[in-house]
Amino acid sequence: MAELHNCSVYRVVTVRSNPISLLKADGELQMDEQLKSRFEHVLQQYAEVIKERDAALLREKTAREQFEVSFRSAVDNVILPAAAQVKELVARTHWVCLATKTDNGLSAKVEIYQGNMKAATGERPHIKLLAASKANDVQIYVTSQSSAGSKQTTMKVEEITEPVVQQYLLALIEKLVAEGPPDNATRRGN
Repeated sequence: MAELHNCSVYRVVTVRSNPISLLKADGELQMDEQLKSRFEHVLQQYAEVIKERDAALLREKTAREQFEVSFRSAVDNVILPAAAQVKELVARTHWVCLATKTDNGLSAKVEIYQGNMKAATGERPHIKLLAASKANDVQIYVTSQSSAGSKQTTMKVEEITEPVVQQYLLALIEKLVAEGPPDNATRRGN
């Protein structure tokens, strides 16, 4: 039960003999200094946690934006030119090499095939390089005629070079040559 004690300047409110607040003579509350200090400390700690979280989110956003700029640059300055060089080489033997990128520039696909070659998914054999949605990595998928699904590898954007792209395309064309032309049933279906 609360008790009121009258002092000359303050009234002390106690609960079970512990003071919880002080009332000045004019009726204004004055908090216990130790409790006030603990409140201020906890609130300051929380403000610092929020500030650090916001700074971390900003760093993460900035790093992602820089990664996306680097990836778009790799698409335009490395992947597409590497595919163009391969296209020029394979066109002489009636192979098709078609490189495209998405509107946002965060994905590039290089199809390479001859005739009516298609993967089990119905797509043309290809390699696809895309900016991973969460990590700042490049995911590379390879799909051939015999692929039930794409084979995936991951690398950093700075590791993407013309020779790396061309090595993936060479490995794909080697696999397509080893698989041979599509069978007649596949040809009739297309």
